[in-house]
Amino acid sequence: MASEPGKRDFFISFTMADVAHAEALDAALRAEGFTTYYHPKDVGPGGNIPIWMEEALMNSTQVLALFSPSYVKEAATYSKAEVYASWWDDSIGDKRRLIPVVIEKVKLSPLISMLSRIEVAGLLPGPAAARVIQLLRGPGEAEPRERLRDGSFLPPIFRAAYRPNPNFAGRFEALDRLQETLRTGTTAAVTAVAGMGGVGKTTLAAEYCHRFGGRYAGVWWVRSEQETTILIDLQSLGARLKLPGSGNVDGDAKSCLEYLANQADPWLIVYDNAPHPDAVHQWIPVGGVRSIITSRFADFGNIASVTRLDEWSERVTVDYLVARTGRRDEAGANILARTLGGLPLAAEQAAAFLVSRPNITFTKYADEISTLIKKPRPPGAVGSYPDTVYAAFARSLDALSRDKDNEISLSLLKCSSFPSPDGIEFKLFEDIADDLAPADFLTALRDPIASGDALSPLVSLSLVREETRSYGLALVFHRLLLEVMRDWMGNDARELWGGVAARLISRAFPFDADFPSEWLEAQRLMPHIHTLSEYVPSTPAIRRALARGLNQAGLFLAEQGDLEGSLVLAQRALEWTDVNSDKDKLVKAIRLSNIGRIYSDLGRFEEADREISSAFDIEETILDENDGSLAITISNLANVKTHLHKFGEAENLMLKASKTIKSVHGPKSFEYGIIVGNLMSFYQTWSEQPGESDKIKLSSKFAKLSMDILVENIGIRHPSTSNLYANQSILHSRLGKMSSAILLAEQALAIQLSLGLITHRHTQKLWAWLTHLLIQSGDTKRAKRLQEGDVGELTRAIAMVEQRQEEWVQARPGEREFGPPSAFSRRAS
Repeated sequence: MASEPGKRDFFISFTMADVAHAEALDAALRAEGFTTYYHPKDVGPGGNIPIWMEEALMNSTQVLALFSPSYVKEAATYSKAEVYASWWDDSIGDKRRLIPVVIEKVKLSPLISMLSRIEVAGLLPGPAAARVIQLLRGPGEAEPRERLRDGSFLPPIFRAAYRPNPNFAGRFEALDRLQETLRTGTTAAVTAVAGMGGVGKTTLAAEYCHRFGGRYAGVWWVRSEQETTILIDLQSLGARLKLPGSGNVDGDAKSCLEYLANQADPWLIVYDNAPHPDAVHQWIPVGGVRSIITSRFADFGNIASVTRLDEWSERVTVDYLVARTGRRDEAGANILARTLGGLPLAAEQAAAFLVSRPNITFTKYADEISTLIKKPRPPGAVGSYPDTVYAAFARSLDALSRDKDNEISLSLLKCSSFPSPDGIEFKLFEDIADDLAPADFLTALRDPIASGDALSPLVSLSLVREETRSYGLALVFHRLLLEVMRDWMGNDARELWGGVAARLISRAFPFDADFPSEWLEAQRLMPHIHTLSEYVPSTPAIRRALARGLNQAGLFLAEQGDLEGSLVLAQRALEWTDVNSDKDKLVKAIRLSNIGRIYSDLGRFEEADREISSAFDIEETILDENDGSLAITISNLANVKTHLHKFGEAENLMLKASKTIKSVHGPKSFEYGIIVGNLMSFYQTWSEQPGESDKIKLSSKFAKLSMDILVENIGIRHPSTSNLYANQSILHSRLGKMSSAILLAEQALAIQLSLGLITHRHTQKLWAWLTHLLIQSGDTKRAKRLQEGDVGELTRAIAMVEQRQEEWVQARPGEREFGPPSAFSRRAS
């Protein structure tokens, strides 16, 4: 039987002309242990039948509709509403959501006649009820009922923002319009749900997913406020689908969309909270995929059909408040509804506050909200939200602040108001360092009982939603709540908790973000970096704290191939770097050098020369000439001079750097392996100049040494190793060793593919280089397959790369890591 609170087995739909049959059926069902919605028992005198009917239909597993001539009459308004609401939930009838029970001969409409039904016409109420029970107990009815109860009619891959909302109200017409738009589309039918903040766009989209998700092969929710989260969520869908490729988020996202576009059965993708059409346009799938976009932006042109959401009517708001709080004070609810102005978010927050406070009437609460609306916002308030939303949230926050027991709850909410609202890993708070936050906050969140106590009032007031994700508990917030919170807390608290959040995320961001073993963690934290940089107070201390995270995030994006995005973050990190001490100046030098490397990768060598030369000038005045950090900057400068064809200057710098790094780090160190690889590449480039062919011998000299050192230190499955194989392939080609040049190029490309860096610039260059080598060798068939994107023949090379990496890891278990998971492992084996 239905066990979920509020959930019942059957809704009995009938007209009063057939009440004898209905009452007999209700009694028989209850006697058999079923639970029912039956309005003569559930709705008292003066009760609101439409509100009861809406809630009952939402929370019933199946609907038993007692068909008779009276039931189908034009005047039978309620029975028609009940039947067609149930029919829309299961228009095909395969889920048995609606069960017609024919108690008297009647002509059924075409829509209803196609459904399987129970015939008891001619039987008295008692025997008719017994026959219905007998059939309901049969396997043909019991199995669909159980599947409806456990939700297994939803597709196997299903992700929506919220759980089914038992209090969903006021949007049934919009839900129908949404369904009709998506149902009639012959290609990718896209509907944008547009409206002001707090009007219920996300709630409507989530409700559509739960009500109509069973009609799709899969349903997936994509957080669309930032491109970073769009890519991450599409990549996550690709992983659920077990698609090849992981690691490079841009390439995986595109592969996922291409897969969906080629499926025979339609999928539903929801792009939630898109700031404008351009933010999602390139990520909308084609083919039979249906998409919903929610946005405050209303003009989607020819991208989407727009369903506008306006405020709730006063009647809907009143009915919602009465039903949600369980109160019968309609007069007071009318006053509060007028005060709230019809915004569902404000009504939901009001109801969540009042449901456990029976001593506060609707009227008293409305007076308090009116007072809060009239009060000026706190100093420094900049949030963009309706006054009623601010007032409703502020009333709940004020109530929390008056109880000292809620101090940690409020602190948690304040700290959470600066990172991304779409899921903050709770473990970040548990692992927070001692110097990052107030001691009482740290102590409470490290204690499971105290942290649970801190979350409890936030959950009960609908201020936070807890979700279990692959990495553990995540806290999810409404973005308007966090806007209100940032304003409500005031300037001093903004500086305190904005600083805590900035330091928390910056320190959590992996130091070696450019190493494959750290990519998954870096990817998870990227949305927080973007949001923090937008919302934290612009004080020197906070900027300094966040600059580290921005710098590391930039390194991560560069390794992923997003050089333009990397440059933006790196430049902002530099802008926010202090220069008050020699230590600060050295940090600035490192960040200048990072920007120079990005410019170099972009082919902007004059700018690279300028930035790295500035870094060198700073370090030269502070560091000893034999310092390892200075030597790395000198090496970076030498690489740029090479691209500018200043070979003599580059050689002097390169040899000086290699001597220092060998002395400081050792001849078998990772750092020395990198500089030796740079020497190989340098002499190879120099040898291509007229009259300098003898330099090829020096390049060959450093080739094997650099490979041995790097593979020992970082394994074969690393971008630096891939670069080395690529350079060796070019070297072998120059020496006329075509077979080994092809093998080395295959190895370099296999490493990139294993790491998931399919769309990386280096991967694309390798692809073109290997194709060129195959054509040069006369293997045009294989070259053509490679040009068409067929990597089938590389699976063996990928398998060998991954086998060697596993062996490298096993040589020192616990100290070494395989890196990001490979989607090619299963295929390669």
